[in-house]
Amino acid sequence: MNYRTAVKRNLEYMGSQAEDWSAVRVAGVELCDTGSREPQEMPVFEFPKGYSNAKSLYTGECCHLCGISIKNVYWIQNDRCKWLMPVGSECVTHFGEGDSGRALSKKTVWEQNKRLLVALLAMKRTLWQAYGKRINLGYGRYETRIWAHSVQERNAVKLHLEIKSCIGRLTDESGNAAITRWANKHRRQAEQLLLSGRELIRGHVTLDAENTSLIESYL
Repeated sequence: MNYRTAVKRNLEYMGSQAEDWSAVRVAGVELCDTGSREPQEMPVFEFPKGYSNAKSLYTGECCHLCGISIKNVYWIQNDRCKWLMPVGSECVTHFGEGDSGRALSKKTVWEQNKRLLVALLAMKRTLWQAYGKRINLGYGRYETRIWAHSVQERNAVKLHLEIKSCIGRLTDESGNAAITRWANKHRRQAEQLLLSGRELIRGHVTLDAENTSLIESYL
């Protein structure tokens, strides 16, 4: 049985149309032990609540849409019937704006990396705006810096420098490849700096709406 026939037969069996289905959103990725030498990145799906598994012709460790054996599982959802169905990476292309399962995962990872960088940049700005002071050095000279007069300010100085070092020369305009390389190397450090920053400014600094949104969008 060819692919189109297998899919057509299954949809008719379920009383469903291809238009009823869409790809379940990939919310992120996580490292999982798949039995290989190194942990593998696997997608984390944002499943809708209250949905049940579709009653497909095909069951077991295969694509429940076409019946072909698969290695990696992706999911599609039917909002009319409130069904979920596990499918293969290629089958999901018909329901995910033409993207394969792998492409959907990469797109989500890229978006996650960009949010991390933008949140860290927002935290760096927040520390500077909250604790930076313009000091008159005399003779018409001024300097703006975080002056470490108190314990809170010393902690702010230390954290600001650590964030600056972690970010390096990246900006929110940097390309996909550069941000991906940075995130692969510095993700854990960047996430910890964000958490430390939120703890430091809590109760001491009133964030503006934009920086609050950028920071909390990742955390």
